[in-house]
Amino acid sequence: MKNRLLNSQVVECWSSGVAGQSYNTNLRTDGNRLWSYNLLIGATVGNEKVLANYTAAAEFESQTTSCHVGNARLAASEVVHPEFFRMSGFGRS
Repeated sequence: MKNRLLNSQVVECWSSGVAGQSYNTNLRTDGNRLWSYNLLIGATVGNEKVLANYTAAAEFESQTTSCHVGNARLAASEVVHPEFFRMSGFGRS
């Protein structure tokens, strides 16, 4: 895993399929999945990056998680409602 990174660099790692974590470990990826704290917010499905919209527009979790989602939005192929994300089983091994 890469050393402590900026949040934007963690998102780049997720996009590239490489493990990485932020300096405070609040945002991390194993290259396939993306977590904000311990909440799974992103998953790789085939070659696509799917992001759960944990923001005030869909399902608010926290201000920090909303920021993490905002950062990851640019790398995501698809942004979906968190309920759809959970029910679809995205990110499960």
